Amino acid sequence: ADWAAVLPDRALTESSAELDVSDITTELRIAADEWRGAAPGAGIVERTQRALRLVGRALRTAGINPAEIVARDLADLRAKSYLTAYFAARSGGVAT
Repeated sequence: ADWAAVLPDRALTESSAELDVSDITTELRIAADEWRGAAPGAGIVERTQRALRLVGRALRTAGINPAEIVARDLADLRAKSYLTAYFAARSGGVAT
């Protein structure tokens, strides 16, 4: 599945009611079991969106903005020398 099908940015920030920690834990375990039992490729978009929504809810429940986590991860990846060309190609820049 590609970005346009999954829309991870929307799934992570989708507004929904916060859950308590035990409910989030239960929901994440159910989602993990669904991944384990699924045929390869079957329902991957829906499962991915659900997992990302759950992660977003878990982060918001903990008082963490999901966008901040994504931005930090991207900054960490951009700092990796072996990914310089990858990010340069996507930003229109030139790898040095």
